[in-house]
Formats: sequence, C-alpha cells, structure tokens
Amino acid sequence: LEPDATNWVSTIHRDPRLTLRVGDATNLFDLEDNSFDLIQCSLVVHELPPSITFLLLKEVTRLLKPQGHFCLSEMDFDTNGFANLRANPLLFSMIRSTEPFLDEWADYNARGIIDDLLHLGAFSDISLRAATGRHFALLATKKTNSYHGPCRVSDLRAETAMPDTHLATWSV
Repeated sequence: LEPDATNWVSTIHRDPRLTLRVGDATNLFDLEDNSFDLIQCSLVVHELPPSITFLLLKEVTRLLKPQGHFCLSEMDFDTNGFANLRANPLLFSMIRSTEPFLDEWADYNARGIIDDLLHLGAFSDISLRAATGRHFALLATKKTNSYHGPCRVSDLRAETAMPDTHLATWSV
C-alpha cells in the first residue's frame, strides 16, 4: 500500500452495546419478538430472490418493536443511471455475472419491497427517497398497537432525485 492509503483507517474498538452475529436473516427465532428499535439493511436484498426477501421482511416485522424503524438502502433500477447501465449489454452482462438475482431484482425493485411490506400489514408509514443517483433509501415505521389506519406510503424519489455521478464513464 502507498503510505497515505491507510491514513483514513482509525483504530477499531469493541463496543459492548453491539454484537456481531452471522446467520440466516430469515430465521432468527432465538431473538425475541418486538425487541428492536431499528433494523438496518444495506445492499443485501438485490442478492436474494424476491421469495427470500419476503421471508426477510417477515422476520424484520416480527423483530421490530411497535414504532420501530426498518431502514433499507438498495440499488434503484428506476433511475436513469441503471437504465443506462442496462442499455449497455456488455457492461450489464459483466455485472450480472456476479449478481445472480439481478434481473429478478430489477423487476422487483422498490415497488416489490413496498408491496410486500403492505401485504404484511404491520407498518403505519413507508417513505422512499433517492439516496444517490442509483440507490434509494426506504424507511418503514411499524404500527403502534393502537394504530388501525392504513399505511401511508410516500415515494419521493422523483422529488429527491440526484445526478448519477457513479462511474460516469459508463455512457451508452
């Protein structure tokens, strides 16, 4: 490594409040129902078929406390950046070779996540925003025990869209 290459890394110390676990995110039955205030998932579900993503969302629903939050960030195939990427057959086939469920994710995408969360019926609010020129951020809030209204869904990706600056040399 170049001498400056490691300057950005700081010393990592254990935090007794955090525990790293490796396991099946669709089957965490050793964890109590309604026991988490926040569950965060970043760039994971595009690696899964939609049927497994649904099982993951069921587990998230089970684990979240009432008024708990589920944060998800993922690739957004509804952006111009991914539309351009998919229009380049060579580049897209190279990416597809490392992403076995990429075509399924492209069809499922944010709308599939929202539909599955609505199907589960446990959330009072779902908000979707652009996170980058190629990614979205979703925040879903679990209902309180006393809330019986419909889930409010706001898709603000168009209003919060950002320029695609990721690998701008991928022009078609």
